[in-house]
Amino acid sequence: MGSPAELRRSGPLVLLGSREFVGEARRWRKVLGGGLRQAGVLAAPASYALDHHVERLAEDHANAALFAEALDGVPGLEVAAARTNMVFARAIAGVTPQDLVGRLAARGVLCTGGPQFRFVFHLDVSREDAERAAIVVRETPAGCTA
Repeated sequence: MGSPAELRRSGPLVLLGSREFVGEARRWRKVLGGGLRQAGVLAAPASYALDHHVERLAEDHANAALFAEALDGVPGLEVAAARTNMVFARAIAGVTPQDLVGRLAARGVLCTGGPQFRFVFHLDVSREDAERAAIVVRETPAGCTA
């Protein structure tokens, strides 16, 4: 099984719009000093996803919503409602974020940590993975208090 809530390496955003809009955005990128020589390498997967996976994006959103709802009321976590394929949570009530991230990773659930956690749902995360990840997160915070 893949990592249930895996954070993927981020890259530049994909900008969609009319030729004029994209042209203006490129001009502003240059004005502000931005540039990326290998943008095509990172744009290719985005282009492929737009051509082949847009319909199934709703599945990622549904998995994120299921995960967020399952975490409602977990002691030590304040979970925001999922609006996309990402779920954000904050550590409260003495939960140590770094300890929680480590304990979750040891059980196969990856997320970013800080005072805010980010769980990302994508093509490689099934509904069963999301359900399992929610169980793992529900069972873990109690042992992570400061």
